[in-house]
Amino acid sequence: MRPLEPADTDALTVLDQAHAVEHGVRSMVSRASVHYFSRSGHSFVAELITNDPSSGNGPLGLILAHPVWAGSGAIVRIERLAVAVSSGRVAAVASALTAAVVKSAYDAGVYRLLAALPESDAVGMDALAASEFYQEASVVFELTLGSGGLSGSNPGGSNERSDDGSRRST
Repeated sequence: MRPLEPADTDALTVLDQAHAVEHGVRSMVSRASVHYFSRSGHSFVAELITNDPSSGNGPLGLILAHPVWAGSGAIVRIERLAVAVSSGRVAAVASALTAAVVKSAYDAGVYRLLAALPESDAVGMDALAASEFYQEASVVFELTLGSGGLSGSNPGGSNERSDDGSRRST
């Protein structure tokens, strides 16, 4: 476990894109985002380092988090928790990444954390629950303005709604 570094961008892009495809969410890792999250002090990479090159050295997971001022106090917001399914250690890696961000928040004097995960991410939700996060009764809305809406960055399709109010993918 170590802090995120700009040199991680290429390796983490592959991990993040696999997570994005699996859960139908937008990819978050880019050179700019890694620079931003690396300065936060709350973003980490879990990696396997051994002397055996055949053991699959490299990143096993990442957590991208940053502090936000919410008017009444600071919050550390977890934007992405992604674990390499091929690692065979998904639950342990997700729990270790979650524990790292909880410790970094506590050490910084931030006592409120918030995480937004895809509903399909059972591993991430289990890791958060094991660290005593609880699920709020909230709904998250998103709007992409400008040319970002034209770049195919809306993984769920259009914003059309079905009769029951759920989003319809097109």
